[in-house]
This record gives sequence, structure tokens and C-alpha cells, in this order.
Amino acid sequence: MEVVCKKWTAEFEANGYHIEDILSLIKEAYRERAKEGISFATLGYSLDDFLAERSESDYWFLAFDDDNKLYGTARLTIFADNSGEVCNFAVLPKSQGKHIGSQLLQSLTAFGKEQGLDYIKSYTATHADSSVNCHRKNSFRIVDIFVGLDQTYSSYVFLCQFSSLSISNIFSTSLHYSVSYIKYVLFKKTDGHNTYLGNLALRIKTKKKLL
Repeated sequence: MEVVCKKWTAEFEANGYHIEDILSLIKEAYRERAKEGISFATLGYSLDDFLAERSESDYWFLAFDDDNKLYGTARLTIFADNSGEVCNFAVLPKSQGKHIGSQLLQSLTAFGKEQGLDYIKSYTATHADSSVNCHRKNSFRIVDIFVGLDQTYSSYVFLCQFSSLSISNIFSTSLHYSVSYIKYVLFKKTDGHNTYLGNLALRIKTKKKLL
């Protein structure tokens, strides 16, 4: 398996594949997640929607087998504050369990370190077990939980830290995670739907937006 890194340019092409091929792979992978109740927004994207997300600091990491077949993707966006964020992390269902996800994350974090980034963030649904385990095995740790009150799943926020943290930062991160975990338990059922408190919090949040 070979992982290729290429900047996302207007005329993107990698090993004969184009951006529409990447979107097709992502949708195929995410359709499997939808069967588990995890419906990512990208599933409903048109090609134009997808292209509208491109920035000048996006890099694609693409996993190819020896026959040049595309099996996995991950996108790294680099921000001005010297951080990075992973999205569109996807591996074809028939290829899961072959460590393709690990190879993608390892290549991505190695690149981030070479670029002098302070850290890289990544998000994955709390009950997407294969993705959660893959992140944990590859230098990412959970620092927060995004409680998706307006969706049927919540997401772990993972961090791969390259620069050292102070004691106060470590304490602050641990405290923040503890608070987010309590909110997650109070607001979400195990099936991803909101509890009574979760629905109440969503109504309050919606009213605030309307004011």
C-alpha cells in the first residue's frame, strides 16, 4: 500500500484519479456509516458542494494498492495559527481491517510534523469504533466531545500534539474533557438521540440563535 500526498489544486489529479473519484470513495465509505445511524453531511454533497470547500492549504492523503486502486482518503487543512485539521477520513468498507487508516494517519501526522505544526485535530463519531480505535493507535488522544444536539450522533475531538504542553494546559484540557463527557452522558442516549435534557438544551440553543 502506498500513501500519496498532494495539494488540492484547481486541476487536482493523483495517479490518474480526480476529485470526483475521491468524493465517490468517501460517499461509498460513509454509506456504511449511515447504516449505523451516522449520517455525515458529505453524503448529500454534489461535486460543486465539495469543490466549494477547497482552500489554498488543503492536502489530500490517498492510499493506493499495488494495482493503483484507491482505497482510502484523508484531507489535512493547515491553518494560519500553525494547526491542522483532518476531515474526509474514509476507507472503503471492503478494505477495513487492513491498516489502511493507520497508514493514512501516520503519513498525515508525519507531514504535519515536517511542516512544523503545533498540533492536528480530528473528529470522529463516538460510536464509529474502527475510526476511534485507529486514531487512538496513531498518536491521537481524546480531548473533547462535540455533543451534536441537532444530529443523531456526537463526535470525539482528537488531538495529535507535536509541541509540549505545560502543566496548566494539561490540567485545563483534562477539565474541559471531563465537562464535555458529563454533557454527553446527560444529553445523549446510547443510540445517538437526545435525552429529555438534550432536547431542552437544543430548544434553548435554537431560541438564542433567533434572538
